Amino acid sequence: MQTISHYDQNAEQFVSQYESLTFEDVHPALLDLLPPPGSTILDAGSGSGRDAAWFAAKGYDVVAAEPSDAMRTLARSRHPSPRIHWIADSLPDLGQTRRLGLTFDLILLSAVWMHVPPTSRQRALRKLATLLSPNGRIVISLRLGPPDTDRAMYEVTLPELTAMARQFGLRLVHTDDSPDRLGRQGISWTTAVLGLPDDGLGALPLLRHLILTDGKSSTYKIALLRILARIADTAAGAVRHESEFVVLPMVPAKSRYETDAKADIDNCLKPIIDAFTGPTGLFINDCQLKGLYICWRTIESGDERLIFTFEYDPDQYCERQGLAFLRLDKGLCCYVNTTWPKAARIAWVAAMKTGGFFKSQLEKLGVPYLALAGMQGGSQPFHITRTGGFPLLTEEEFIAGIDNARCLTARKTGLSEK
Repeated sequence: MQTISHYDQNAEQFVSQYESLTFEDVHPALLDLLPPPGSTILDAGSGSGRDAAWFAAKGYDVVAAEPSDAMRTLARSRHPSPRIHWIADSLPDLGQTRRLGLTFDLILLSAVWMHVPPTSRQRALRKLATLLSPNGRIVISLRLGPPDTDRAMYEVTLPELTAMARQFGLRLVHTDDSPDRLGRQGISWTTAVLGLPDDGLGALPLLRHLILTDGKSSTYKIALLRILARIADTAAGAVRHESEFVVLPMVPAKSRYETDAKADIDNCLKPIIDAFTGPTGLFINDCQLKGLYICWRTIESGDERLIFTFEYDPDQYCERQGLAFLRLDKGLCCYVNTTWPKAARIAWVAAMKTGGFFKSQLEKLGVPYLALAGMQGGSQPFHITRTGGFPLLTEEEFIAGIDNARCLTARKTGLSEK
């Protein structure tokens, strides 16, 4: 990506530039809008680490997400703090951030939004909204003026951001205009603060949090609300409100290809499948699902039920308790179990390394990839993007018995690098 490589190649210059200003210089409008110390903050596009370090010094727990390896390395060396957890991540997906399982009281995008392509902004805002705590705030600074031609930059406006935010239940709660603190000609900034609507009691943000992000699954009503919300979120127009009902139309097979007027039926089914996957579901992800059949049972006796019937291979299963994934090469991983005895964990890693070595040698000798698919040993490999929210461990973490998902959700005790 042009933008990331530009920051990698000019990291020293950018770090020096950003560190020439203080947090108070750049964000004076935020000083009265911050959550109480001890809250959890996401600095998305953390750059030199200046803002993350300021938050940490004030007693906040910070996740600093920065896609540039060079910028992140300099930031960590300049601002070492046990309250900052540094990760390689970027918009629009923020996949590594979402795998932490955290929600944030404040999300800061400082000089980032202009780098997000217009076609990716809706997705980015949707991801940010689901990461927000019930009474949290999203702060986005908008760069107004001519773009820097050395980096990928796109036009941004406050009306566009506000209209897009409304699609995901966010509202504009504060704005602030300021000149460019570096004195660049023709450049100015608008800071937009977004939040979830509030009825004065905090009930609306709390309900949204329970429906979309909380782990509650004790009643089918919450599950159905979550499914409808996710469908509405991922397939615009698929769910609509009519009088006293919420309508989810069925799409005929001949019309299932996505158009401007109709959502692809696959987009409607995926949120349903997602609701049954992950650490609290029946499947790791939809790779294990061979068929899904849904029907609504209404019986005159009052037995009213929504029936989900899944088809899967009964020979392919594993214990959920202690389930984790061990990183392999080329973006692959395999499932393991953190409850195994340490001797078994050591032996497993040794077997994986041995298999990986011979696989590499055979590849160099021209043996086809498909013929080597099982050479790594252990279970069927997964791609790291399809681990369904389960812990993803290095060899060292697995042998030590560390469950990094539990470590990283220790919000109030400070986040530390493992």
